[in-house]
Amino acid sequence: MPKAFVLKRIIQTLLLLVMVTGSVAANTYDIDTTRVREPERPGMTTAEKILYGPTKLLQLPFYTLRYTTRGLIWAGYESKPARQIIANILAERGPIEPAISFGGNSGPRVGLRFNFAGLFGTNDRFGAVGQYSWYAYQNYAARYEHPDMFGKGVGWAINGSYDKGRRELFLGVGNNTKPDTDAAFGRESFRVRTDVTMQATKWLKLIGGVAYESHNISDGDKDGDIDQLDSIQTVFGLQPEAFRKTRLWSADFGFRMDWRNSPGRTTRGGLLGLDVELVQGINENSDLKFVRIYGDWSQHFELFKKRVLVFRFMANSIDNTQDESDEAFPFYLLNTLGSEQGLRGYRPDRFLGREAALASVEYRYPIWLALDGLVFFEEGRVFSSFTHDFTFEHWRYSTGFGIRMVGRYGEIARTILAFSDEGMRFDFSMGMEF
Repeated sequence: MPKAFVLKRIIQTLLLLVMVTGSVAANTYDIDTTRVREPERPGMTTAEKILYGPTKLLQLPFYTLRYTTRGLIWAGYESKPARQIIANILAERGPIEPAISFGGNSGPRVGLRFNFAGLFGTNDRFGAVGQYSWYAYQNYAARYEHPDMFGKGVGWAINGSYDKGRRELFLGVGNNTKPDTDAAFGRESFRVRTDVTMQATKWLKLIGGVAYESHNISDGDKDGDIDQLDSIQTVFGLQPEAFRKTRLWSADFGFRMDWRNSPGRTTRGGLLGLDVELVQGINENSDLKFVRIYGDWSQHFELFKKRVLVFRFMANSIDNTQDESDEAFPFYLLNTLGSEQGLRGYRPDRFLGREAALASVEYRYPIWLALDGLVFFEEGRVFSSFTHDFTFEHWRYSTGFGIRMVGRYGEIARTILAFSDEGMRFDFSMGMEF
């Protein structure tokens, strides 16, 4: 008998034994019939449904997670299509945007901003913003400008604003006021202004205009603070004239020198502005006459690869031609420092004075696309007079860091965390600048 035939029969016999043994084992296995009687498991809860996806994702092999994450990072950060989409969004402001801010005396404010271009010409622009907070704060502003209204380079602009709040901060007049005596008052302000502008050179713009403004103040509305005008007058030693309502008109002349390489993410150049404004009271305020002077200069230096150092110097002055004392001059018309007005580590309107000066240095660095990080240090002080009591002593300082988003025409949003000797402050604003 051939050997191949014998080997074939042996293999067939072994396979038959394996099949028989498995069949006997299956027939003699006791089935646990109790499992049949178990109730059905209820469906997943909402929390289980939410966590189902992440749980399954984390159960994947490590190399799968690694390459999936890399793909997402590439799609959102490195890919040219994603960068181009975000660049297009930031290049032009949309017709409607949210207007949000937090950190002021009014608490969180929310609203809308409207932007329109080409209403009556190819270069004209119109913008409006409105905000409201649950502290009954209201703010509305609008601006229209046409840079070539009266010919090439000779333009016209008009803007107006209305503000009303019940929790305006007041801690006294001067640089040495203390934060432990808070006072709050109500304020309602209206202002309208029209300008004629002339683009004299590539960098230089001349501005002249007239304006009308009105201010009413009243008792405040803030628990735990001094919020009655009579009490504020007594505690801070002010004269009754400091609390009067005012109706004012003004005429001013100024210039802007702008040699920045870009109004958005500026890396080189600077911006210098100076305004001289003659203010005259109307009717019962006819005795009120003074001159406002505003000066602001910022300079940008690129260190390397869009890492920018920004220096800023500001000086504002009120020259009272009637020689009224600080205690008799309407305190809400004084120059201020605090929060976005300068000294970001302090509350808005923290320091009031006839004269105000500020110096700051800020380091900006790119984070991703339109997002910049920033670190800053600044010092400022208010004075009764630059000529009589200017000193380099007792200047207030603040420092901090933040993130800002910039578009083609300027800053879109900013978040700041600032520190001073009076504590920490958080400020956020979006859609506020025209």
